[in-house]
Amino acid sequence: MASVIELLKLPADQIPPQFKVERYFDLKAHPFKHEAFFKDPRVTNVVGAVRAIGAYVTKWLAENLPKL
Repeated sequence: MASVIELLKLPADQIPPQFKVERYFDLKAHPFKHEAFFKDPRVTNVVGAVRAIGAYVTKWLAENLPKL
């Protein structure tokens, strides 16, 4: 049985490659409007991204919906 890796407790430099955001998103090759989300220090791995996306979307909508 595989051991559990607590990604949220690991420093960014100790995240296993298969869980790093960079494995799934190449922001240099494919920049996009919400790149700021990936600059959040909580978003160093896929678990951090899933946990942070709700707050990011809520904040973004509150700031941008009136302009749209």
